[in-house]
Amino acid sequence: MLPYYFFSFISLVYFLILYNWNLTDALHIIKTSFYGIRNQLLSGSLWFFPCLFLMSIIHYVFLRLFGKEIFIFGISVGLFFFTQTMLPFNPALQPSWFMNLDSALYYYVFYAAGGLSFSLTSKAFFRTKLFNKLAWRITAAAAALMALKCYFEGGLWLASKLL
Repeated sequence: MLPYYFFSFISLVYFLILYNWNLTDALHIIKTSFYGIRNQLLSGSLWFFPCLFLMSIIHYVFLRLFGKEIFIFGISVGLFFFTQTMLPFNPALQPSWFMNLDSALYYYVFYAAGGLSFSLTSKAFFRTKLFNKLAWRITAAAAALMALKCYFEGGLWLASKLL
């Protein structure tokens, strides 16, 4: 959470100077930064820090309670459906809970899927002699090329080719 609060402070100072805000405006921005709700933040991209922080805590608690990534992934799917069917709003479009807890419950399925896939692949692949320094370099280069392709052509370029 330190990066969130640090960059919230930096953006507050920046906008105070840029727009010549008074104390009332500054207090409003401090309040919205404290609540940390995604679509209400002055620096909108900072919403990810509290959301990731909460997902990490949720995952840690579930690991302690259940211990198996497959069970946790099942729970995360349930939480995803909860956010889409039981809440009166869609957290992906209109988040409103403190520190993006609703968004964390919505996006947690992706966090849990990453935890499950890592636990499966790390046992089968990463701990073998096959995955040596050369394999790490090839994987890093492929990931960098994929990131560049997504950056310049959009994130859905692969899906558009497959469909």
